[in-house]
Amino acid sequence: MMLGYASPALAVADGPQPSGTAPAVAAGGDSCKEGKGRHDDEEDPDVQGFGAGGHDKCKGATGATGPTGPTGPTGPTGATGATGATGATGPCVDISTSWDEREVKYKAVLAPDGIAWAGVYDFNAANPTVPAYTWYDLTTGSTDYPANPCGITIAETANRVIVEVLTTAGQVWETECPVVRGEPDLLDCPDPVVWTPANPQPGSLMRNHGSPMLKPGVGAAPVDKGLSKSSARP
Repeated sequence: MMLGYASPALAVADGPQPSGTAPAVAAGGDSCKEGKGRHDDEEDPDVQGFGAGGHDKCKGATGATGPTGPTGPTGPTGATGATGATGATGPCVDISTSWDEREVKYKAVLAPDGIAWAGVYDFNAANPTVPAYTWYDLTTGSTDYPANPCGITIAETANRVIVEVLTTAGQVWETECPVVRGEPDLLDCPDPVVWTPANPQPGSLMRNHGSPMLKPGVGAAPVDKGLSKSSARP
């Protein structure tokens, strides 16, 4: 008795096959891994086609990398770092002006390199074409210029300019230059410039009393506040 089949594929599959011939496979194959036959796939659940629940366990080729997403929000500010080491001490600089005369003024400058300068500015004289400062280096080549100067002052009295510096050790040193009257006024500083320490220096001796030290039987010494200036021009 012969059975009829509506599908030729099924008829071929159930019919007798020639010896050594593999069964026919549907177009596209039923294997997810190269080199495996249908019966191997049935024994390996990782390469089955569609398993229970309709999930495909076959892995295709890796797709192209997608576009970069947008930048995320800024995170919170981090903790404050530790305080750094203290830097080196900067240089001492200072400036002082003596202007007791109508026509001329004197200026002292302590530069960052430690050099003390004295300057003269004559308002009525061309120097060389217009009024200008004439500067004098009181440090380079001088004698006994103190180490570590940190403050400076200048004053003019009796045709002399007196410049004083204060060191970081609290010592006072001074020098002076005669004023040469002319158009313009100039200074005639000695060569070399000589610096001398104040005597006594400010310190514990000076802190032990509140008034000037006087000789017995002598009243207070007159104080020269620099008001009696000799600014007469020849």
